[in-house]
Amino acid sequence: MKHITTRSGMTLLELVVAMSLSAVVISAAYKAHNSFSKAASRENDKAMLQRDLMTVCDMIEKDIRMAGLGLPGNGVELQLSDTVSDELTLFVNKNQLRTTLYSNALYTDTKILVNRSGTASWGRWICLEAGSTIFKEIARVGLSLSGNPDTIHLTAPLNAGPYPQNSAVYSADRISYFIKNNTERVLCRRFNGREIEISTVIDSFAIVPKNKNGVSLSSGAEANVLGVVLGGYIGQENNLVFLAESTEVNIRNVN
Repeated sequence: MKHITTRSGMTLLELVVAMSLSAVVISAAYKAHNSFSKAASRENDKAMLQRDLMTVCDMIEKDIRMAGLGLPGNGVELQLSDTVSDELTLFVNKNQLRTTLYSNALYTDTKILVNRSGTASWGRWICLEAGSTIFKEIARVGLSLSGNPDTIHLTAPLNAGPYPQNSAVYSADRISYFIKNNTERVLCRRFNGREIEISTVIDSFAIVPKNKNGVSLSSGAEANVLGVVLGGYIGQENNLVFLAESTEVNIRNVN
């Protein structure tokens, strides 16, 4: 007696349906994973930006509070723009070194003669005051072995003056914040000649100078308060979101 063995299998229709269902499941899983990855990346970018905003705000606040220390005026210079990020420059005389001109300083002079007053330990900049105030970068300092005068060589002509004998001369260090455009926008801090990149995610920097009554000014020379706004974008393409941090800082060394 013969036994007939029946083998079961999938029909072509069943195979097509199974493959279709698998494709739907895989597609849904991929979309869910992709969405999760984008959300995770977005949250990571947000956390990084918020961290940099807080850190840089704290750094700038400390520098602004010290601006003008040991100098005439507030030690603030600004480059304000409606189309690109602003640039903030601060001058400070932490060692409070000061002397006077040994002789007149003229408009075209690239060096000045000063009475000795710790010039060997001066910063990289000088501030001259006599009616108007200017800041100039020091190339080198030549000390007189016999006493006065010492010679301060400048990197460029004064382009101001003339400044009469006995005009005040102050030591200064220069701090500046600005956005640099490389392959990406980078926020930088420069102390005298040393430049460091402090954030690659902050790409917007704005300064609002104000007087003691809170009225906005067009320049920083007479400012008592500086408003600072830092920001950057997170997300991609059509899903970009701008995050910003703002603060207002009183300049301590201004009446």
